Amino acid sequence: MARGVKGRKRIIAYFSEQIPIRRAQAGGEDLFSHLCRATHEDGALLSTQDVVDHMSFLMMAAHDTLTSSLTSFVGELAAHPEWQQKLRDEVVSSASALMRRPVSTISKPCRCRRWRSRKRCG
Repeated sequence: MARGVKGRKRIIAYFSEQIPIRRAQAGGEDLFSHLCRATHEDGALLSTQDVVDHMSFLMMAAHDTLTSSLTSFVGELAAHPEWQQKLRDEVVSSASALMRRPVSTISKPCRCRRWRSRKRCG
């Protein structure tokens, strides 16, 4: 449980840090940016706590949906070995095509929070 509490604190800290940044930047089209600029009926911005709560809920819901979908996907693959082979063939084919492309067209600047630089992440 301690890992979950620590993770929640990290999520809250991240969103709390990002809210003023997103509010200062005009034009972000992602859901988080829209929530940061959302207002109540009286025109007041949603509070930082409201935005953090909405985003925390969405992250948990997205996580739950993804884990459920992946579990079903893996279960179906286990039940249908022919699908496994078809998927393997597709992955190998895609990987081969990707390897033939110049690295400069594949790699994008790293925006990983932990690196805090624009290194290339392959």
